[in-house]
Amino acid sequence: MSGAKNVSLIIPTLSRLHELEVTLAAVRAGTVVPREIIVVDASPDDRTERFIGELAAKTSDVELIYIRAARPGVPGQRNVGLTRAKGDFILFVDNDVTVAPDFTEELLKAFDDPEVGAACGLITNQVMPGRYTRFLQWFFRQTRYARRSYYQRSGFPTFLYRPEELALVGALTGGLTMFRRDAIVDFRFDDRVLFIDDDNYSLDLRARRWKLMQWPAARAVHREAGEGRDFARRVRRNVLGRRLLHERYFPQNIATVSSYYYGVLGGAAAAALRLKPRLSIANLLGLWDVLRARGRRLDAASGEELIPKPER
Repeated sequence: MSGAKNVSLIIPTLSRLHELEVTLAAVRAGTVVPREIIVVDASPDDRTERFIGELAAKTSDVELIYIRAARPGVPGQRNVGLTRAKGDFILFVDNDVTVAPDFTEELLKAFDDPEVGAACGLITNQVMPGRYTRFLQWFFRQTRYARRSYYQRSGFPTFLYRPEELALVGALTGGLTMFRRDAIVDFRFDDRVLFIDDDNYSLDLRARRWKLMQWPAARAVHREAGEGRDFARRVRRNVLGRRLLHERYFPQNIATVSSYYYGVLGGAAAAALRLKPRLSIANLLGLWDVLRARGRRLDAASGEELIPKPER
């Protein structure tokens, strides 16, 4: 299939050699193999580098490229990979995702429409939350599954649960998304929204009038789906990250700003009602981070804008 010559795959990784091996094996066994696979590694040792070097020496069907990242962080590692990618389509896959054999072949079909800027596949092992949790997510305007995919005024997205056909969506699922190169030629992933960078590029592409699609025939398994050990830390960081995106992409009026704070406080309340005190506290600590950042345009450590305005 001609699409194989046009796809560059970028995989960020950090000290997860076994997981990376599983992901690479699934990609290389596909009906369409990307023209190049770029592994951007932030591991403190050289095990991954040696593995990729050995694999590249005995691989002729695809170009394997190893790049050592200066520092860990998926958004920054993706930026590093983008500087080397040559394909007309850029595919990002997390190193804990196993794609189906026809994943790349199927996902390319979503780009028959030239207005499609990005498309994601379907994670088949995600489980619909229980009715009580779904009610709390709806009531507090949290990230949730819904009948359509869009961004709520709170800044939290909704996703489709296992759609059966190609669907126009407002928010893409991270970790298994393909981009048209023209759609992200000037885009850079933002380290300040480390764990919600899928929201970052979804909102950016929407603002530039690109269509976002989900194609359920492109199937994958997220091998570590669910709440990991660092989930509370991620929740805290995401509260500030989502505020950065909210001010960047949403009109800042009473309705939208109050919706954001309602969503964050609702997240704390929902976690408490679900008997998850660590997550409740994480939301409140994240809100404290937001309040401390108000009126302070520059981060003292990095000198970067805390809440930059979009350049349009």
